[in-house]
Amino acid sequence: MNKNALVMIDMQRGFIDPSSPLCIPYAAATVPACAKMIDFCHEKGIPVFYVVRHYRADGTDVEKARYKAWAEGGRPMSEVCSPNMSDTYPEEFTILDKDYIIIKPRFSAFFHTSLDLILRRLGVENVMIAGTTTPNCIRT
Repeated sequence: MNKNALVMIDMQRGFIDPSSPLCIPYAAATVPACAKMIDFCHEKGIPVFYVVRHYRADGTDVEKARYKAWAEGGRPMSEVCSPNMSDTYPEEFTILDKDYIIIKPRFSAFFHTSLDLILRRLGVENVMIAGTTTPNCIRT
């Protein structure tokens, strides 16, 4: 059993594309390195977790701090936004059927998600964290 796992945080077009009001500056520049890490983990049999945000079209689950920019900026990462601001991953990422997709309801990847449960059941002892908005996710 592999004791390691990769947790890729918030690497979605809505956080990467400069046209999105929720774009994280310089996040797009990290895509090649993140893609390389994903490929390395797949090659080594290390479980890969994609921790993502997805917002409802009505905005009822958008964080208060982001709501105004989200609503006025095309509702990124919802089913009604333009493709460049969607919750999809960069083309450079290889997503396998065995990978885990964790939708987080807030900044934390652990709060009200199955991440902790699955990591424990897999016997993971070491977590590698990569992606964007990681300071918020790590603190929460």
